[in-house]
Amino acid sequence: MVYNYILYYLLIGVVNTIIIDYFVNKIAELHDKKALTNLERIWLLALWPIYSFTFWYNFAKAFFKDND
Repeated sequence: MVYNYILYYLLIGVVNTIIIDYFVNKIAELHDKKALTNLERIWLLALWPIYSFTFWYNFAKAFFKDND
């Protein structure tokens, strides 16, 4: 039972990490900056709820920002 929860946690984390890594790489290419390192990806995978909430909150805030 606990094993299933750990697998779901990691599976959701991997999917979020792939999505976030894609966007970070695209943004890094646009601004000629470096993308995530492997150590940063491991931390992202381990702490994905915090990183995902922060990323998606800021992404939505920037996406729906009024251009006044």
